[in-house]
Amino acid sequence: MVVNEAAWSVGVCLPSPVKDQITPEMLRNRSVPSGVDHPDRLLRSARSGVDQVQVLRAQPRLAWPKPDALARWLLELGADLEELTWYDLARLAYLEAVEFYRAESANGTNVCRENFHRSLRSLRRTLVQLGRHEEALPIAREEHSASLRLIGGDAYALDDANEARSALTMILAKLGRREEAVESAAAAVGDIRRQPAGGKGRPRAHALAHALADYADRLTRAGRFDEAIEAATERVAFWRGRAKSSPVAYAESLESLGRALGDAGRVKEAGAAFARYVEVYRRQIETGESPLWSGLAGALVNGAMHLASLGSYREALALSEEGVALYREFVARESERQERMELSYAEDDDLQDDRELIARGLEVKEGRSTVRLAARNLCAGLYNQGNYLHMLNRLDQALAVNSEAVEIARGQDDAPRLALALNNRSCVLADLGPSRQEEALEAASEAVAICAGLAVADSAAHERDLALARHTFCVAATNLGRHEEALAASLQCLNTYRRLHESDPHRFAGGLAHALTDHGLVRSRRGDHAEALAATAESVEMCRRLAGQNPARYSGGHANALVMFAEVRLVTDSTPTERQAAVEEAVELYRSLAVTLPEGYAHRLAHARSVAHRMG
Repeated sequence: MVVNEAAWSVGVCLPSPVKDQITPEMLRNRSVPSGVDHPDRLLRSARSGVDQVQVLRAQPRLAWPKPDALARWLLELGADLEELTWYDLARLAYLEAVEFYRAESANGTNVCRENFHRSLRSLRRTLVQLGRHEEALPIAREEHSASLRLIGGDAYALDDANEARSALTMILAKLGRREEAVESAAAAVGDIRRQPAGGKGRPRAHALAHALADYADRLTRAGRFDEAIEAATERVAFWRGRAKSSPVAYAESLESLGRALGDAGRVKEAGAAFARYVEVYRRQIETGESPLWSGLAGALVNGAMHLASLGSYREALALSEEGVALYREFVARESERQERMELSYAEDDDLQDDRELIARGLEVKEGRSTVRLAARNLCAGLYNQGNYLHMLNRLDQALAVNSEAVEIARGQDDAPRLALALNNRSCVLADLGPSRQEEALEAASEAVAICAGLAVADSAAHERDLALARHTFCVAATNLGRHEEALAASLQCLNTYRRLHESDPHRFAGGLAHALTDHGLVRSRRGDHAEALAATAESVEMCRRLAGQNPARYSGGHANALVMFAEVRLVTDSTPTERQAAVEEAVELYRSLAVTLPEGYAHRLAHARSVAHRMG
């Protein structure tokens, strides 16, 4: 490290103290969350670190062992606090380190630029972890500038600059600044194209492929589907040439291309991309290049979800059944292996070697983790399979599959998956007729309670699932005449979806439209006719626009919205011409859908016709 001796000799003043500096008192009486590795060691290190920071703050700078000793200790302290998951305290440590280096730079001191960059990167990561994206944005920009200044002196500076640019893009997206996020992602692609191909660090071509993936995703979220497909296609071309050495990366690029094509409504091309995605994993198994059956199972289950998003429910079910069967086999095999291992270790109790005991303990822990993950993947595969069966009107089979998913999730103490499985179970029970409505409400109530509890700890991660659970609950409560509870849940659901839709219209438009349709039902059953008319009119408008862009994905929802629109107007006896036109349009949509998927839409077509008949 080069020190500006002239500046140092006159004793440059410390920067003004930042507000709320970290102190030893802040570490007292704080509990360490479960799941933190080596908590005692980390806590000792953090307490020692904050004590050393206090000592350095009180000393004249000439007494410090290094010109930036305080900032270095703050960085180490922040790292310990991060590992303890005390991100609020880590933020204070990193803020003080950043302010120190900024002041040094402003005073003309030749500060350690690498540590200045490190302090900015650490602060940005911590702010993102805390969800303080507005505060993180200028830090990410400063981090990017700092990383560019390292080019030429740091062999990995280009990697740092690319990471900072990627983080900046993500933060802009989190703030709902979609167009700026697209511009930032485009700049990342352009920057990497101009970077030299040689040198240390990540190969330029691999960095470009990663940047293209992010760019395609940002374009999709901005509704710029053709450009997204172009970027995704370039990424596929890159990994196709490396498919033998990097089959997973190639498969993931095909999956992303399929999603982009599906979002653009190019159903056949999307289906072909998803088929190739699954085939990459299947070929790995067939050629003996990979023993990871769980990888193929995951590809089959994921491929099924993608096909279902295209309206291809039969094909989705076929893939799902194959994937779930593989997961069952994998869970059974790993569970049996784990049981044998633990039994053999329990019988062999003569070991005295501590290192061997520790190694065995780690092996048992890792094995249990493998079994738990496999069981959770099986659970997810099952509740998604239940969705496809439900869409195909195979209700008894859907209920059996969802019941198994609920049982696995309970056994694994997996709250997020349990909530989703219960939600799906409620939807199926609601469609099984009047005798199952109490069970439907019970399942939906439990799903809401679970999601609400999860959202308390991490709102951003669970608010979508909570909105979904409240949506399901409001329908179940309405079916039992519990209109006040239904309305409260529906309003909460709508508020969440409107906020999510404002930040990401592409991703949440379908959920908002569906929630509006059922809000019309809730309002109508309650006798709030004006509100019911407004909600169903808005849902039809949204669904019409979505179905115009992507009929395969949204035509069913559009038809459902039209039927609800007509039924609400039938109750109020308003605008008979308008309601007749709506139900006739719904009948035609369902008729078209039933041609290709009669088991999925014939009963819905029959209901639409009965509504039309009631209108005379």
